[in-house]
Amino acid sequence: MHNQVKNIKSNYSLKRHNTFGLDVKSRYFIQLNYEDEFYEILADKYLSKQNIIILGDGANVLFTRDFDGLVIGVKIKGVKIVEENQSFIVVEVGAGENWHELVTWAVNHNYGGIENLALIPGTVGAAPVQNIAAYGQNFEDVFVSLDAINLKTGLKKTFEKSECDFDYRESFFKNGKGKRQWLITKVRLRLSKKPVINASYFETGRTVDSKNKISIISELNNLGKVKPFTIRDIYDAVLSIRLRKLPDIKKLGNAGSVFKNPLVTKRKYEDLLRMDSSLQCYPANSLSYFEDSDSLDQNEYVKIPAGRLLDNLGWRGKRIGKVGVYEKHALIVVNYGGATPDEILNLISLMKADVYENYGINLELELVTI
Repeated sequence: MHNQVKNIKSNYSLKRHNTFGLDVKSRYFIQLNYEDEFYEILADKYLSKQNIIILGDGANVLFTRDFDGLVIGVKIKGVKIVEENQSFIVVEVGAGENWHELVTWAVNHNYGGIENLALIPGTVGAAPVQNIAAYGQNFEDVFVSLDAINLKTGLKKTFEKSECDFDYRESFFKNGKGKRQWLITKVRLRLSKKPVINASYFETGRTVDSKNKISIISELNNLGKVKPFTIRDIYDAVLSIRLRKLPDIKKLGNAGSVFKNPLVTKRKYEDLLRMDSSLQCYPANSLSYFEDSDSLDQNEYVKIPAGRLLDNLGWRGKRIGKVGVYEKHALIVVNYGGATPDEILNLISLMKADVYENYGINLELELVTI
């Protein structure tokens, strides 16, 4: 029926292809090592009519049920410098490359711009879909362009930054008009040969580490780093913080932060401060940190940490059967082994309802649900 396509698997378990470790199945699965292999699928009259989803490492995905279609696991590799001068390089990266390994490569070569994004699970192809950001650094700030293939027509297209509709944890490819329409094959990033150090990240109030306020600066001090700090120092500090705060996906199934940080009006934020006097806020559009909220521009809206709201309500460490909230981070739902999608969805809905009831804030999922 689809003999043109090699290595196609039927009734395939996706347990190893989603970091929640959910044992869901797809009707068909194929691993894509080269972009030209996609055209074999497109030429197949049967497979080309299937619903298709693209999967990297499945690090931000919640499968709610078996998938009645074709899952394409992207493993397109390659890292090469395509442009270079005294100030910067442009690196072209295969969509199937591991994101953290790319960050490590950049740090090893002293190319700055993504060192604060160390240890984010997933592939390079997923980074523009999610528009990742962490510890004061934003993916979109180094993004140049990407190549993608239309899943229906096979058309190849280069997307410039302006065409990607980047927003907080959003893009054209995640929930925009490009949702489930494109196979990203290559991503190009501009990295600096004269890195600017970003050590602005900090947390206020109750934290995992009760002795110290968690911040990059305090972490640098704890690690014995001295000024002038290097991107290697920042990378080491971020790794140290993340390894302490976040679960290892190889040991405890999870998909990172479940909810986005909500956007609220300044007036709403002031109301929340009366309930939690050290609640942080961030700019609405990009991830950055200020010691004083007055430093924020006079926009009507600010972002606040969803994890803090959940923490205040006692969700950190709470467990219901085979699922729970990680003991060190209230935004992370974990699978303790053998959980079903319904059990995870139920826990998420209880967390969401609790925040709405107590704060009047409707949390949005950061996870992609399928």
